[in-house]
Amino acid sequence: MSTEEASSGATRASVSAPCAPDARQWLLGGAAAEGDLLFFGRLPESTTGDFEGAVLSVGAKHERGKGLFHVGIVARRVEDGASEKEHGALCVVHAAQKGVLAQTLQETLAEIEPDEIQVYTVDVDEAKKKAATRFAVSKIGCTYNDIFSKECRDSAGAEAYYCSQLITESYKGVHVGFPPHKMTFGAKDGEVADYWKEYYRQRKCAVPVGEEGSHPGKLVEAERLRLTMSVRVTSSSKLASSLANRAALLARPHWIGGTAVELQGGAEFDVVQPRSGAVVARCAGATRAQTAAAIGAARAAQPAWAARPWLARGEVLRKTAQTSMRKGLEFVEVKLNSYRSTDDPAFAWTIRLIREHLEPLALAECEDNGKPIYEGYGITDFQARADVASCAETFDFYAGVGASLAGAHFPLDSSRFAYTRREPVGVVGCVGPSIYRSATAPDSARPANHSSAPRPQYGAWNYPLQTCSWKTAPALAAGNSVVYKPSPLSPLTARLLGELLQEAGLPDGVYNVVQGEGETGAALVESPEVNKVSFTGSIPTGKRIMQVPGVLSKLRILVGDELACAARSIKPLTLELGGKSSLIILEDADVDSAVAGAMMANFFSQGQVCSNASKVLVHRSIVDVFTERLIAKTAKMKVGDPLDESTRVGAAISREHMDKVRAYIDGAVAAGARLLYGGRRVTVAGLEGGFYLEPAILSAITESMAVYKEEIFGSVLLVIPFDEESEALGMANDTDMGLAAGVFTKNLSKAHNLAARLHAGNVYVNTYNDVSPFVPFGGYGQSGFGRENGVAALEHYTQTKSVFVNTDEKLTNPFDRNIPHADLQQL
Repeated sequence: MSTEEASSGATRASVSAPCAPDARQWLLGGAAAEGDLLFFGRLPESTTGDFEGAVLSVGAKHERGKGLFHVGIVARRVEDGASEKEHGALCVVHAAQKGVLAQTLQETLAEIEPDEIQVYTVDVDEAKKKAATRFAVSKIGCTYNDIFSKECRDSAGAEAYYCSQLITESYKGVHVGFPPHKMTFGAKDGEVADYWKEYYRQRKCAVPVGEEGSHPGKLVEAERLRLTMSVRVTSSSKLASSLANRAALLARPHWIGGTAVELQGGAEFDVVQPRSGAVVARCAGATRAQTAAAIGAARAAQPAWAARPWLARGEVLRKTAQTSMRKGLEFVEVKLNSYRSTDDPAFAWTIRLIREHLEPLALAECEDNGKPIYEGYGITDFQARADVASCAETFDFYAGVGASLAGAHFPLDSSRFAYTRREPVGVVGCVGPSIYRSATAPDSARPANHSSAPRPQYGAWNYPLQTCSWKTAPALAAGNSVVYKPSPLSPLTARLLGELLQEAGLPDGVYNVVQGEGETGAALVESPEVNKVSFTGSIPTGKRIMQVPGVLSKLRILVGDELACAARSIKPLTLELGGKSSLIILEDADVDSAVAGAMMANFFSQGQVCSNASKVLVHRSIVDVFTERLIAKTAKMKVGDPLDESTRVGAAISREHMDKVRAYIDGAVAAGARLLYGGRRVTVAGLEGGFYLEPAILSAITESMAVYKEEIFGSVLLVIPFDEESEALGMANDTDMGLAAGVFTKNLSKAHNLAARLHAGNVYVNTYNDVSPFVPFGGYGQSGFGRENGVAALEHYTQTKSVFVNTDEKLTNPFDRNIPHADLQQL
């Protein structure tokens, strides 16, 4: 490094605006706070540059500090002259070769590319920690102390700091217990390492051997530092490059036979970013012929996949969750520790996080459907972004359920027995929401290259990757191949799953993705080469799929100028449709917990959740205090950019859907409901075209209102008082749908009683919208049939074969006339 390079930042820079939204920011605030220290390490097998290698060579030999080469302090960045209340987001202040910088964690990792991060809390009072951060922030813009002078001056004489010096100076006068450090520069028998000789010769300075200094590997041994978390950062894969170039990804949005494909000729649709309202791509959907080609690829690949032992299939699924570990959605080992010094016993546990690519995948989900990055992040309990992490959990679960595919044995008599086999159904067609268009509508009736139907506003676009995983994992575990059609509103992550499965070892053709709207969905559902259909979406579309020939009926279709009756293949169907659910809050419920449950039942993903309980039934004795606290909590939810960690309410999926939710609110108010809070359009600076709407709370609801009877699929919470438990139960069951329901009470006897009487496939007691891959999920009535998740899902992706066996060497012929009458009686 030249003197000119070291001095390039000599002019003090004013502190800029708060750090930009950053997917890795969970670490700052989730595990680290102001004044805490981040140490950055290098693994022994990693390669390093000359300068970094030289720094490591003079580092500490103590196990705790081994491999550490850089350190920074967690602080809040502020505008010049701003008050403490106006401090910005948490960031890392550190002295790098570019000078003293204030960066987001993601920017810091890009700057220094560590293999490991260790988070240490400084056990001093908060006032001293804040004073330390103020000092560090005040030095932003100073140059790098390229000659490691104890006077904090660089080779040009400007005020400057090296990384560990910035820390010791920030905590100067505070008893942290940083151990003394004499700079050696690799000297052996008085001989300085050649690297450092040349380094200082270029700067025309003497090598300061033996002078007082500091080093990250020594600082970490301070007595008042307490390790709270260590994070392993791993390398990336081709999935990273796919995620980094979203435009290229959307240019080839189909995944057929293990290859990313661009198709032409199908109905085109716009891919719109909800946070900005911008059209980010225009994609051509798969035509019937192209969909048939994808089905053909799945058909050809399925027998070999099914022939693999279930343990071998499970290994691919496990690698899908764990390739997430090394290459795709990279898992990282994170250790959380609680101890006061290096001599104290460590109380440690390890949490696996889908990390290095969790962030870009979660960002892809947010950009596709507008949900807040925070919501998928799950800082609580340090569980990585809930939506994406749950996908890994799903693959992990189905990787180990092979034993559930075992058949049964039936001894019939001394020479006869029977057994059953669970076999795959074949090719599974999984459909995200579309307006279904059957073959009765000729292509000539539609505008060229464009879908004439309105865009679908219900379905699996709310949890794109999760819904795809819920269908794909059990289907693959059972030995099937899959053709998946995502929603055109959120087409990205199902396609990315194809790359991840391929990296995990899934044979090409076993998993395929075709994009499109009604034409593509119809081609997939109607194909006689598809053996089973699984659909998540709206009730109207589910009903149309049930009318598909071969699923439930025959259909007269147009073939040239003639009408013919087409009887197509019979195939099983799983439907996970909408709901109109209720949450019952009894008089003995903890009010704060009930408020939390009501918000969980209505405000995740801007209310775009099929199991949401928009009807919140509250006992009249507590309805006033409940409503007051609910409004206060809801008012604190920030509506804004989904990529901002402080946002709690993101963007609706589309302008049409946002307007539809607003129409429900306006219609209820016009019919006499009271708008207690929200329901207004929000304009976000810099994202003025985005689809932002405040959560709404309504009261004075009557049974004749549309909001009472219909699924809103938005953040519209109805507060409805009741006096008697039977009254609440009647309102909760007053629907032909039956997806979910909830109860809040301290009386578990009442809870179990109500759970048994509620007409719903999923009931939540003192919680809401909980989910696990172990537990079946599905509805009653118009909410569909079949189940996602759990061993129960395997029943829908397998078929049972019964095998009868006779062990006698010779089979008696019942048609032989010479059989004695007594033997015939026995037969």
